[in-house]
Amino acid sequence: LMTIHSAKGLEFDVVFIAGVEENLIPHQRSLEENDAGSYDDNLEEERRLFYVALTRAKMKLYLTACQQRKVMRDLMSMNLSPFVEEIPEHLIAIREPDSEVSEGEAHNYFEMMKARFAAVEE
Repeated sequence: LMTIHSAKGLEFDVVFIAGVEENLIPHQRSLEENDAGSYDDNLEEERRLFYVALTRAKMKLYLTACQQRKVMRDLMSMNLSPFVEEIPEHLIAIREPDSEVSEGEAHNYFEMMKARFAAVEE
């Protein structure tokens, strides 16, 4: 696991970018006017960072986004990052989940993944 910032200069066969949602990419706090620049300057910097993340993939790139996300105790509807609209349509294949997953099934799935990663680290 690494941040987009730390991926600069590196390349990988397969790259996963999670949370490609409005207010995460670009991050809402990064867009606020601050010492680093204006809203437009900050938006361009976020766009450049996203481009860096996309171009780290040599073979395959997977972008994931939630339709809903729990924020504090509230369930919020999420929208795709506006940067996704800037990617040529012929390069994108959007896959929707085939069925709803219960909270228990999701928990079991993540426990299985955790066990697999622990086995790899040993």
